[in-house]
Amino acid sequence: MDDKETLFTPIGNVEENDSVFDVFERELSPIQKEHFIALLGWYAAEGCTIYRDGVVKGVEWNLHLDENIYAEKIKEACLSVFGKLPYDYGLSATDLRKSRRLRLWHSESSVFSSLCPGIVRIKHNKKFD
Repeated sequence: MDDKETLFTPIGNVEENDSVFDVFERELSPIQKEHFIALLGWYAAEGCTIYRDGVVKGVEWNLHLDENIYAEKIKEACLSVFGKLPYDYGLSATDLRKSRRLRLWHSESSVFSSLCPGIVRIKHNKKFD
C-alpha cells in the first residue's frame, strides 16, 4: 500500500438518506449527536471493541500520555450519549506503555463496531474487571 492509498472496508447495504444515527433505537438530541460523532472519531483513532464470549460488551479508548487531555472530553461525551461514564483505569506506575485506558461497558457499545468494521478488535474471554 502506498502512502497516498486509503484502506477502506465498505459497509454493505448503505443507501441514500441512511443515517449513522439509525443504529440507535432511540432519538438523540443535537448535542448527543455531536458527542457521538466525536466518540466515533476517537474510537477510530484510539479505540477497540471488547468481546466477551463472542459478543460485543464494551469499547475502550487507549490514550497516550500526550493525549490525556482528551480523557475528560471522552468521559463527558459517553455520559451524554450513553448516560454512563467509562471506567478510567488511569495510569499505573508499572505501565510501560504510558497510556490511559477508558472502558465503557454498555448494551449499545456494538454501534462502534458496526460503524467501523475494519478496525482491529481485542478479544477477552476471561472476566478480569
